[in-house]
Amino acid sequence: MRQHDVTKNYPSMDDPIMFPGTHDITKDNFEACYIVLEKLLKAGNRVLIVSKPRPELIEKICVDFEEYKRNMLFRFTIGSINDGILSFWEPNAPSYEERMKALLFVYKNGFRTSVSIEPMLDADHIEDLVNDLSDFINHSIWIGTMNHMWYFDVDIKNAKTDKGRSRAETNRAYLGKQKSDILKIGKKKIEEGQSQDNLKKIYARLKDKKLKDTDEPLIRWKWHIRKAVGLPQPDGPEQWPVD
Repeated sequence: MRQHDVTKNYPSMDDPIMFPGTHDITKDNFEACYIVLEKLLKAGNRVLIVSKPRPELIEKICVDFEEYKRNMLFRFTIGSINDGILSFWEPNAPSYEERMKALLFVYKNGFRTSVSIEPMLDADHIEDLVNDLSDFINHSIWIGTMNHMWYFDVDIKNAKTDKGRSRAETNRAYLGKQKSDILKIGKKKIEEGQSQDNLKKIYARLKDKKLKDTDEPLIRWKWHIRKAVGLPQPDGPEQWPVD
């Protein structure tokens, strides 16, 4: 816990603030997160709240900070509709049902809602996930790839560098053979799902989807996908929604 960041005061800033920036909102750190969020909102800041949401914590934030509703945008990370896949890549994080429960509560209580499908954990069923979410989104769905795939290297035999071989050896020693073999399969599945050809197919199938009851685009694309399909990279930060 960075206690100095909890106790200090926060000014009003020109640009929206993503919170949290380097962690999630959990039961263990909720009191500290609550204090900082309250300070940010009371100072007049616009806050993008990013979380793999735990419903009871999100509901308390909504109820207690309802008066700051227009200065809050919730973006929940939901990388798959499949709990088996979620628990594999995000152990101890909320289930799909819990994340959906939080999303429905926020949406039904009039807050801005967005979802981050980044990393995309199940490319084969990305449309199922988007379709399941879309009725409860009033801002955007962001889709992006899993980056830093080297972090999960466990294939010692095919390592291309000494550093890569050392990393694979360390991972296998930590995980053991059985878990390493499972991780190798999971990593390959992710890589196949976010190949350039597959990203182009996903883009083609989803690019024309609209926000419910509007002509505004539902899907926004992170930079790896934009690069894969030949879209220009954004020349500025995401704009805060206009009322």
